[in-house]
Amino acid sequence: MSKDETKDKKKQYRMAYDALFNYWGESLFFHEKKVAGTDVFFQFSVFKGESELYFGKEEPLDISALKIRWNGTIKKKIWLIDLIDCSVDKEQGFCVRETEMAKRLRKGGYSFLYKPIEFLIDVFENENEVYSYPITVDKTTFINFITNNYEGFDNTDNYHAQSTAYFSIEVND
Repeated sequence: MSKDETKDKKKQYRMAYDALFNYWGESLFFHEKKVAGTDVFFQFSVFKGESELYFGKEEPLDISALKIRWNGTIKKKIWLIDLIDCSVDKEQGFCVRETEMAKRLRKGGYSFLYKPIEFLIDVFENENEVYSYPITVDKTTFINFITNNYEGFDNTDNYHAQSTAYFSIEVND
Protein backbone atom coordinates (compact mmCIF):
# COMPACT_ATOMS: atom_id res chain seq x y z
CA MET A 1 0.00 0.00 0.00
CA SER A 2 1.40 3.39 -0.96
CA LYS A 3 1.82 6.27 1.48
CA ASP A 4 -1.16 8.10 -0.09
CA GLU A 5 -3.38 5.02 0.22
CA THR A 6 -2.45 4.61 3.88
CA LYS A 7 -3.15 8.29 4.55
CA ASP A 8 -6.58 8.10 2.89
CA LYS A 9 -7.63 4.89 4.66
CA LYS A 10 -9.93 5.73 7.57
CA LYS A 11 -9.22 4.05 10.87
CA GLN A 12 -11.91 1.61 11.91
CA TYR A 13 -12.72 0.33 15.37
CA ARG A 14 -14.63 -2.30 17.28
CA MET A 15 -16.03 -1.47 20.69
CA ALA A 16 -15.48 -3.20 24.02
CA TYR A 17 -17.69 -2.75 27.08
CA ASP A 18 -17.27 -3.96 30.64
CA ALA A 19 -19.57 -5.95 32.88
CA LEU A 20 -18.87 -4.94 36.49
CA PHE A 21 -19.54 -7.31 39.38
CA ASN A 22 -19.64 -5.50 42.73
CA TYR A 23 -18.38 -7.34 45.79
CA TRP A 24 -20.51 -6.94 48.94
CA GLY A 25 -19.22 -9.77 51.14
CA GLU A 26 -16.85 -9.94 54.08
CA SER A 27 -13.44 -8.35 53.55
CA LEU A 28 -11.68 -10.10 50.69
CA PHE A 29 -8.11 -9.47 49.59
CA PHE A 30 -6.24 -9.99 46.33
CA HIS A 31 -2.51 -9.18 46.19
CA GLU A 32 -2.87 -7.84 49.74
CA LYS A 33 -5.42 -5.22 48.63
CA LYS A 34 -9.10 -5.15 49.58
CA VAL A 35 -11.37 -6.18 46.71
CA ALA A 36 -14.00 -3.78 45.32
CA GLY A 37 -15.27 -6.04 42.52
CA THR A 38 -14.40 -7.64 39.20
CA ASP A 39 -14.84 -6.76 35.52
CA VAL A 40 -14.98 -8.67 32.28
CA PHE A 41 -14.64 -6.72 29.00
CA PHE A 42 -16.50 -7.91 25.91
CA GLN A 43 -15.44 -7.00 22.36
CA PHE A 44 -18.32 -6.66 19.89
CA SER A 45 -18.43 -7.13 16.13
CA VAL A 46 -21.61 -5.93 14.40
CA PHE A 47 -22.84 -6.95 10.95
CA LYS A 48 -25.56 -5.70 8.64
CA GLY A 49 -26.11 -8.56 6.22
CA GLU A 50 -22.64 -9.87 5.30
CA SER A 51 -20.78 -6.60 5.95
CA GLU A 52 -19.12 -5.82 9.25
CA LEU A 53 -19.86 -2.35 10.56
CA TYR A 54 -17.11 -0.45 12.32
CA PHE A 55 -16.95 2.48 14.66
CA GLY A 56 -15.22 5.62 13.54
CA LYS A 57 -16.24 8.27 11.07
CA GLU A 58 -18.32 5.94 8.89
CA GLU A 59 -22.11 5.67 9.11
CA PRO A 60 -24.07 4.08 10.66
CA LEU A 61 -21.68 3.87 13.62
CA ASP A 62 -20.16 6.57 15.75
CA ILE A 63 -17.58 6.24 18.50
CA SER A 64 -19.78 4.75 21.22
CA ALA A 65 -23.25 3.66 20.15
CA LEU A 66 -24.90 1.80 17.29
CA LYS A 67 -27.35 3.81 15.22
CA ILE A 68 -30.09 1.41 14.15
CA ARG A 69 -31.47 1.98 10.67
CA TRP A 70 -34.93 0.80 9.69
CA ASN A 71 -35.91 1.49 6.07
CA GLY A 72 -33.02 3.92 5.65
CA THR A 73 -33.88 6.09 8.66
CA ILE A 74 -32.01 6.12 11.96
CA LYS A 75 -34.57 5.01 14.52
CA LYS A 76 -32.59 4.35 17.67
CA LYS A 77 -29.13 4.65 19.12
CA ILE A 78 -28.09 1.82 21.45
CA TRP A 79 -25.05 0.80 23.44
CA LEU A 80 -23.77 -2.59 22.33
CA ILE A 81 -23.59 -3.81 25.92
CA ASP A 82 -27.41 -3.60 25.90
CA LEU A 83 -27.43 -6.62 23.55
CA ILE A 84 -26.37 -8.95 26.37
CA ASP A 85 -27.07 -9.50 30.05
CA CYS A 86 -24.12 -10.70 32.06
CA SER A 87 -24.59 -12.19 35.54
CA VAL A 88 -22.51 -13.96 38.16
CA ASP A 89 -22.77 -17.73 38.15
CA LYS A 90 -21.80 -20.10 40.98
CA GLU A 91 -20.25 -22.76 38.72
CA GLN A 92 -19.00 -20.80 35.67
CA GLY A 93 -18.09 -17.46 37.30
CA PHE A 94 -20.33 -15.55 34.93
CA CYS A 95 -22.95 -16.25 32.28
CA VAL A 96 -24.17 -14.27 29.29
CA ARG A 97 -27.64 -14.13 27.73
CA GLU A 98 -28.85 -12.18 24.73
CA THR A 99 -31.50 -9.52 25.43
CA GLU A 100 -34.79 -8.78 23.68
CA MET A 101 -33.00 -5.89 21.92
CA ALA A 102 -30.57 -8.41 20.39
CA LYS A 103 -33.45 -10.55 19.14
CA ARG A 104 -35.11 -7.51 17.53
CA LEU A 105 -31.87 -6.51 15.84
CA ARG A 106 -31.46 -9.99 14.39
CA LYS A 107 -34.98 -9.77 12.96
CA GLY A 108 -33.98 -6.44 11.37
CA GLY A 109 -31.04 -7.98 9.48
CA TYR A 110 -28.29 -7.20 11.99
CA SER A 111 -26.08 -9.79 13.61
CA PHE A 112 -23.30 -9.51 16.13
CA LEU A 113 -20.57 -11.43 17.86
CA TYR A 114 -19.15 -10.78 21.28
CA LYS A 115 -16.27 -12.34 23.16
CA PRO A 116 -14.65 -11.74 26.53
CA ILE A 117 -11.21 -10.19 25.98
CA GLU A 118 -10.04 -8.97 29.37
CA PHE A 119 -10.57 -10.02 32.99
CA LEU A 120 -9.92 -7.71 35.94
CA ILE A 121 -10.06 -7.75 39.71
CA ASP A 122 -10.64 -4.28 41.13
CA VAL A 123 -8.87 -3.47 44.41
CA PHE A 124 -8.93 -0.41 46.61
CA GLU A 125 -5.90 1.85 46.50
CA ASN A 126 -5.79 2.25 50.29
CA GLU A 127 -7.82 1.73 53.47
CA ASN A 128 -10.00 4.78 52.71
CA GLU A 129 -11.80 2.67 50.05
CA VAL A 130 -12.41 5.68 47.83
CA TYR A 131 -10.43 4.80 44.70
CA SER A 132 -9.95 1.41 43.16
CA TYR A 133 -7.75 0.20 40.33
CA PRO A 134 -7.85 -2.94 38.19
CA ILE A 135 -5.43 -5.86 38.21
CA THR A 136 -5.52 -7.85 34.97
CA VAL A 137 -5.82 -11.62 35.45
CA ASP A 138 -6.31 -14.59 33.16
CA LYS A 139 -9.75 -16.14 32.64
CA THR A 140 -9.10 -19.13 34.91
CA THR A 141 -8.01 -16.91 37.82
CA PHE A 142 -11.06 -14.69 37.26
CA ILE A 143 -13.53 -17.58 37.25
CA ASN A 144 -11.91 -19.24 40.27
CA PHE A 145 -11.95 -15.94 42.14
CA ILE A 146 -15.69 -15.46 41.63
CA THR A 147 -16.69 -19.09 42.23
CA ASN A 148 -14.53 -19.38 45.38
CA ASN A 149 -16.04 -16.14 46.75
CA TYR A 150 -19.51 -16.46 45.26
CA GLU A 151 -21.48 -15.42 48.37
CA GLY A 152 -19.98 -11.90 48.19
CA PHE A 153 -20.83 -11.56 44.49
CA ASP A 154 -24.34 -13.08 44.81
CA ASN A 155 -26.28 -9.81 45.16
CA THR A 156 -28.89 -7.89 43.19
CA ASP A 157 -26.25 -5.57 41.68
CA ASN A 158 -24.80 -8.53 39.81
CA TYR A 159 -27.89 -10.27 38.40
CA HIS A 160 -27.53 -7.93 35.48
CA ALA A 161 -24.04 -6.55 35.71
CA GLN A 162 -23.54 -2.83 35.36
CA SER A 163 -21.46 -1.42 32.55
CA THR A 164 -19.29 1.50 33.59
CA ALA A 165 -16.67 1.71 30.86
CA TYR A 166 -16.03 1.20 27.16
CA PHE A 167 -13.12 1.60 24.80
CA SER A 168 -12.35 1.19 21.12
CA ILE A 169 -10.03 -1.35 19.52
CA GLU A 170 -8.48 -0.48 16.19
CA VAL A 171 -9.22 -3.07 13.50
CA ASN A 172 -6.05 -4.38 11.89
CA ASP A 173 -7.39 -7.47 10.11
